[in-house]
Amino acid sequence: DRSSPRWPARRTHIYELDVEVNQLERSIRKRIVAHLSIPGSRVDVPYCLLLMSLAKDVERLGDYAKNLAEVVDIRSAPLPKDETVQELQEIRRGVEDSFQVAAEVFTSSNRERAIELIHQGRDVAHRCDALVRRISQSGYDASTTTVLVLATRYYKRIGGHLLNVL
Repeated sequence: DRSSPRWPARRTHIYELDVEVNQLERSIRKRIVAHLSIPGSRVDVPYCLLLMSLAKDVERLGDYAKNLAEVVDIRSAPLPKDETVQELQEIRRGVEDSFQVAAEVFTSSNRERAIELIHQGRDVAHRCDALVRRISQSGYDASTTTVLVLATRYYKRIGGHLLNVL
């Protein structure tokens, strides 16, 4: 909620974390390339490429979090309290919950739970696509439509990158 007095500090924190994640991703990439330049590391190529892809997906999660923080600048008025916004809020909660669970699943290498989350993530992606179609056919003003479509697409992309991590 950007009306909160804590909003500027939260947004600054998001940007600081994004810079940190970008730096870590570049550092990981450099270390992988250095590792692959060592003779005999050819056997590690598939794993190194997988690790580079994983680092890129995590970096993209930060970018989309930053994008979501910027969406609030498009519209100053509160969003309508209707079924469409309710659906977006449900998607948001689902993506945020999946984000939390994905970290635990990744750390524990829980294959079965990862597969469950992948199926849930695909369902969320379909819900996002349907929601964008619904928004496009609504009578919202331009700023409301823009905010809702962007937020829906960003949540879909966050979910997609979570799926890649899983």
